[in-house]
Amino acid sequence: MNDKELAQRILELVGDEANLSDVTHCVTRLRLSFKDGDKIQSNEISALPGVLGVNTVGNQFQVILGGKVTSVYEAFTSLVSLDGSNQVENDAPKGNLIDRFLDTLSGIFVPIIPAIIGAGMIKGVLFSLMFFGVISSDSENFQIINVFSDAAFYFIPVLIANSTANRFKVNPYIAMAIAGILIHPTMVELMSKHSSVHLFGIPFTSASYSSSVLPMIMAVGFQIYVERFLKLYIPKILQTLLVPLLTILIVAPVVLGILGPLGTIIGNGIGQIFIKFYMAQSWLAGAVISAVYPFMVILGMHVGFTPVMVQNLSQYGVDYLMALFVASNAAQAGATFAVFTKTKNKEFKATAGTAAFNAFLGITEPALFGVTSRLKRPLIAVAIGGAVGGVIAGAFRVEALGMGTGPIAGLPLFFGKTFIYYIISWVVALVIGFVLTYVIGFDDIPEKGLLK
Repeated sequence: MNDKELAQRILELVGDEANLSDVTHCVTRLRLSFKDGDKIQSNEISALPGVLGVNTVGNQFQVILGGKVTSVYEAFTSLVSLDGSNQVENDAPKGNLIDRFLDTLSGIFVPIIPAIIGAGMIKGVLFSLMFFGVISSDSENFQIINVFSDAAFYFIPVLIANSTANRFKVNPYIAMAIAGILIHPTMVELMSKHSSVHLFGIPFTSASYSSSVLPMIMAVGFQIYVERFLKLYIPKILQTLLVPLLTILIVAPVVLGILGPLGTIIGNGIGQIFIKFYMAQSWLAGAVISAVYPFMVILGMHVGFTPVMVQNLSQYGVDYLMALFVASNAAQAGATFAVFTKTKNKEFKATAGTAAFNAFLGITEPALFGVTSRLKRPLIAVAIGGAVGGVIAGAFRVEALGMGTGPIAGLPLFFGKTFIYYIISWVVALVIGFVLTYVIGFDDIPEKGLLK
């Protein structure tokens, strides 16, 4: 079954396009927001060749596909009617407040993660080369490549503007133009020289919006209502001309005068709260976050960490959460590898071996949904192993230069003064995950029970 055939079959088994309200994907999952969960044939989907597992969080059905998720997503979106934002043209997703909040976060941040990962990896490789004396920090080569690694973070308001506008189906180009106003060199210079700037006598509090996250989310939230209002009262023949003109003229001053400063205060406050807690009790933060991380992934709540990580990287240049996640991922790999060595089921052994390798690289969903959570007891070993690794990473405040995935793929992100503690933390987590799973054991899956 090729990717297009798999996409076609998934579409049929989720109730076809009429049952969908949104289609996105992350590193390993095809995320389908649905209207009626009763129409989704999850067992049949999980048994499809190439599907590593399925999960439902709120009104979002997730198909775990591993490394082939991008190609299946592209095949899937070619089968449904899309607008310019890669979203199915149907009603907005429904659900309780938490489900809608997590779904919104996912829709905003998942599309920009590749740019953040790419920039972080470039910075990691660059600092690795500097660490080993291959390149000098004073050279033009270093400075130019450093721009490559910083650009995604500096212009993150533009990335956020695009993904948020697409998520809420407003004009993404107007949103990006407003983001451009916030980080325009002239605006940056004016705000750097004065505590406030004035437009027709109206004062705007000076703030730095490069690398900011929340101000543009709030800006697009306001843009939604402005666009709707203008389209409601302006004749269609004039909308092409007047809607963009008036939207920018209305939204930009409100953002500069109210939403931008407010978003900056809130965003910095969130980062400060985490940093203060982490610095005061870093070992405790490490233990708790690493222990609960796999359960948050199961619930889909791990996306809530993404804005904090982006804010930390933008504001401080380093992030402390990534090392805690890597410790949890390493424990996941160790526990899954223990299942691989111990299971008597040949087909399940192959599944566990592949999942353990993926988890070692940082892609844990196949291990989490296909092995450890399925067998229950290994998930306890994952939590304990992750907690111990998190204590080590937290106690020594292991720093990441960007967002990565796992123990090996993320290596370049951790080169620096805490690199050795990064290695120790995930190795310890991996070993504990393996040993505990091997000791406490699990109820093996009989050969005939694998596809049930």
